[in-house]
Amino acid sequence: MEATERKALMAVARGARAADLILRGGMVCNVYSREIYAADLVIADGRIAFVGDAEGFSAAEDIDVAGAYLAPGLVEPHGHPWILYNPRSYAQALLGRGVTAAACDDLPLRVAFGPRLQPALQAVSHLPVHYYWLMRVGFYGPDADPEGPGERILPQEEIASSLATPGMLGIAELNRWRNVLPGPDDVLEAFSLARSRGQIVQGHTSGARPRDLNLLSLAGIDSCHEAITVDEARTRLRLGLYTMLRHSSLRADLPALQGLLLENIDLSRVMLTTDGSSPAHIAREGHLDGMLRQLVAAGLDPLLALQLATIYPATYLGLQGEIGGLAPGRLADVVVYRDLERFAPELVFAAGRLVARAGELTLELPPITWPEVASTHPYRPGRVPAADLVLPYAGPTQAISFFDSVLTRRETLDLPERNGTYDLSSRPDLLHAALVARDGRFISRGVVAGLMRDLEGFATSYLLNGHLLVLGRNPESMAEALGAICERDGGFLHFAGGQVEWYLPLPLFGIMRGGSFQDAVDGSQELERFTRAHGYRFADPAYSLHFLVGDFLPGPRLTARGEVDAKTGDVILPALRRAEV
Repeated sequence: MEATERKALMAVARGARAADLILRGGMVCNVYSREIYAADLVIADGRIAFVGDAEGFSAAEDIDVAGAYLAPGLVEPHGHPWILYNPRSYAQALLGRGVTAAACDDLPLRVAFGPRLQPALQAVSHLPVHYYWLMRVGFYGPDADPEGPGERILPQEEIASSLATPGMLGIAELNRWRNVLPGPDDVLEAFSLARSRGQIVQGHTSGARPRDLNLLSLAGIDSCHEAITVDEARTRLRLGLYTMLRHSSLRADLPALQGLLLENIDLSRVMLTTDGSSPAHIAREGHLDGMLRQLVAAGLDPLLALQLATIYPATYLGLQGEIGGLAPGRLADVVVYRDLERFAPELVFAAGRLVARAGELTLELPPITWPEVASTHPYRPGRVPAADLVLPYAGPTQAISFFDSVLTRRETLDLPERNGTYDLSSRPDLLHAALVARDGRFISRGVVAGLMRDLEGFATSYLLNGHLLVLGRNPESMAEALGAICERDGGFLHFAGGQVEWYLPLPLFGIMRGGSFQDAVDGSQELERFTRAHGYRFADPAYSLHFLVGDFLPGPRLTARGEVDAKTGDVILPALRRAEV
């Protein structure tokens, strides 16, 4: 706040100036002192001017909340506002559930807008949710070097410029944490720059051992959301890492982790995160509000649960003077609850403005006016023959076998030959797979097992690397699906019986639905129905498809270099370079 803003709020607190809003008669949930007591909130200019007995204060609007609890807006410290929803529709989901702030990665917008990223972020800033951003310094968008291992670290000049962008809090998770262990100069320089600016460096340390975590902490990482057991979470805390307990559509870890909260340890460096849950999961189980319900039902003190979703993440993000609590000078993000068991918001205020009542928005969120993207037709691989989408027969081969939503292992297959490729007819769960560059410069091919079955030709753009994934048992149908998805500029599509049998559009940058949150929920549920009808048996089909082409978890993956062992970096089957065709 500027000095003039502080002076205006002090005038309200002295009673010399009328407030905009007073909430009277409520019970304040104080997450600073962990206590509940009767107090009024006096709000002006979007901020809290006074907490206490507001007798004698006047305001343009005076609301009686007698018998209700007044709590801070919830804070998501690790969000991804592009899981079929978009930043606007995600905001609809958050506000109705009492979440008023979210720190999110910028990757899909960075892929879509490149040097126009800053105006794209600015276009989101007028939404009532407080969006804060974390930059992906490890870039694996469509322009990343297909021959290079792992994420391409952005130039230091670009990193410095992005870190100085308004609303940018630091560096987002670097998925390939093993690449950090040797101490590469470009990564350490990026992390050191952020830390020297007082900004954060989030980690993604799935499967990291204590020795690895020591090195990652030395490198500059200050948090992790990948603990899946109490021991893993405790280890991260002991090494000074802020630790997020996750519960999402991909990993419902909270039941396994909540025992940590009952131990006699300091929890001020512990937070809650939904880590990019699918729209259907949010509709079924809630967002951070759903996590609060679970914790209180398991016996946790409701005020401690609130701290994990308010002041603790706000402090970690360096925003404790702005959000996360109900105190003078803070943004007036207030949630009115009738009980601290269901955590069902009766009213939600964001910066002093009523935005939701009984879970429904009270205002129409303004549309996002995006800057122009580089291309209105981004997928132009040219004519791709069916034979180029499948592996040429070469004896026994290594399949990418799914045994979890995102975990894979190598499976040796000795299949017969048919029309120059592998005959998959002996097993319905086998699929040809191809990662096709959006400009057609490479095609990485393999065989996938255990993901889905009976697909003729399936194609999707739901990949953060900006390319296209094609699956199927019929090479000709796969080629037709690829052509059809390019014509439609992305989405999910199945070509069968000589026609497009099923199509789910993703009109925003090939990964997001363009409408309301309910539209995203409908799309998410439709994707679940389609994939489960074709044998999908894991937690989240969208993540399974995306992680098939992401070499940041162990196991074989399809990448721009070909089929790769993500743990060792070894190329199992090299990509087809179109210059070779």
